[in-house]
Amino acid sequence: MTKIIKPIYVKINVSDIADLSGCQIVIDFVFDPKPETAVKYRGVHWHKNAQKWRAKINFKKTAFHLGLFDSQEDAYAAYKTAAKKLDELKDEPSKSAVISILKEMRL
Repeated sequence: MTKIIKPIYVKINVSDIADLSGCQIVIDFVFDPKPETAVKYRGVHWHKNAQKWRAKINFKKTAFHLGLFDSQEDAYAAYKTAAKKLDELKDEPSKSAVISILKEMRL
């Protein structure tokens, strides 16, 4: 697993330090605290602005947002539940029926 590292910048006001002899400047790096954003599941992706996992499903050429989740696994569970319910509606031509079922899931 590769993490992105960012440098720490420290601003030193030289007028506050009388003698700089014998000082050593150390540049340190820290790991970026954001979670690993590599997608593992179908229907799940990282929502950068919300800093959460987003689940969505496509049905009859329309994308339906299923919600934002803290983990990929929770988002994928919502996707699987929606996929099972929509699989039952394969022959249903009404988009309103799809929307009502997905709204029930979001509570």
